[in-house]
Amino acid sequence: TYNTMTYRDFAVAVAERYRNHPGVAFWQLINEAEIKTEDESRMTSELEDAAAVVLRDWANDMASAIKQVDPNHLINVGSIGTGQFGTSGPRYELVHSGSDIDLCEMHDYEASKDGLGDEYNGMELRLQQAARLNKPLFVGEVGIKPEEAGGLEARAARFRAKIEYQRGLGVAGHVAWVWRNTDAVGGTDG
Repeated sequence: TYNTMTYRDFAVAVAERYRNHPGVAFWQLINEAEIKTEDESRMTSELEDAAAVVLRDWANDMASAIKQVDPNHLINVGSIGTGQFGTSGPRYELVHSGSDIDLCEMHDYEASKDGLGDEYNGMELRLQQAARLNKPLFVGEVGIKPEEAGGLEARAARFRAKIEYQRGLGVAGHVAWVWRNTDAVGGTDG
């Protein structure tokens, strides 16, 4: 038989089951949340505004349902945060504005730079938006492939520099990603 639960019902069941588990730091609604369109030529500003409202409403509904069974853990949307459709520019703040959304997030795979993004979707703007929402910003995925940094020791130094710089800006924390040399072992990123 197939599972007929909706994603919402499944997420609520997981949160209810693990609400007291000491290994849970927070709930992430979905990894790399964004809205996709079938036809990229239709990616107008008006459509993106509508996409942001859909994503915000979905996130608010999911977070509210989870908070009903687990009021003790934080919740984040799970956005990449660097300008994806539905979360670009000011839409990022809208998507994260719900009272049950507790954290803002970005992902960072820029091996050669300490900072991230640009004036329209960069880390400094995301920190300003998070501050207006009174929510911390964390980097939910930070990854540097060893071959992009010049080896494992150079990668470790890049991670240190990047994390120190971003924490100095006000980033609350980091989750390391791309933890192995995927080319050497033939695996996937992560």
